[in-house]
Amino acid sequence: MLRPTYVNRNGNEVPKPLYSGPIAAGAGGGATARRPDIATTSFAGLAASAQSALAASDLATFQTDINGPHGWVHGLVGGQMGSVAYAGFDPIFFLHHCNVDRLWWNWQRANPGASLPANEAVHQLAPFNRPFSTDWYVGADVESTDDLGYRYLNWCLFIPPILIWEVLVVKLPPVMRHSLRSARLVPHSPHMPRDSVEFRVFANQPRASHRSKIEGNPSFVGSIGTFGMDPVKMESRSTSTTFDLGINLTEHVMAALADEADELKLKIVAVNPDGEPIDAERLDVDEIELIFE
Repeated sequence: MLRPTYVNRNGNEVPKPLYSGPIAAGAGGGATARRPDIATTSFAGLAASAQSALAASDLATFQTDINGPHGWVHGLVGGQMGSVAYAGFDPIFFLHHCNVDRLWWNWQRANPGASLPANEAVHQLAPFNRPFSTDWYVGADVESTDDLGYRYLNWCLFIPPILIWEVLVVKLPPVMRHSLRSARLVPHSPHMPRDSVEFRVFANQPRASHRSKIEGNPSFVGSIGTFGMDPVKMESRSTSTTFDLGINLTEHVMAALADEADELKLKIVAVNPDGEPIDAERLDVDEIELIFE
């Protein structure tokens, strides 16, 4: 966000939408700016303060402790971000407040059952009205991200592309032991599959093959089945019709963490309805994603 332009996927240099935003004409017009030395400004102290706020044992303390780093991000960014009346015109405002929301979500997960004080729960959040209504939102409406239809992912694990028939070693950071809630494996494809395929997933069984035991095998995670299209009709299939399937890895990841293992080895085996192996080249899968929450 330090440069006003970027090179897009077509190779063209275009304005960067997060660099600056327009100021409403009624507020003076023009475009937002930030402090001139922002490229060398350190925010490290604020990160430490935010982490400290997450250790608060009650809501009132958390609110007090998170308010400091929240406000000082505005001050350090400077420009319009340093003014309550103008901060919302800078695109970085929304990234900043999304992170504050994420921290609040994390604190709620660590402190289940905590609720807003009665006065905050009924406080009207003008000018934000409920959908298809002239009533304002109140604090209780936005207390839970679940009620608003979203959650945050806490793990930014850089995982190489998952390939069929190859072993994937997933590193498990120690901090994951304390807050992991779920783990899923999700294959993605840009169109419906050519063949009916069963993807069998094994954990910590790197030599797994189409002959590997399934029933009674503690390393067998489960399978993902795809319903193949008639090869004759492949030419007429819609390239815009995607399919995404998933399988739950939580139990196996939790078991590895309980054993204080620092990695999990995954093997995905692809077989046809007769249980015979299928070449990876015939599989209509663009990528396979690991999602940790």
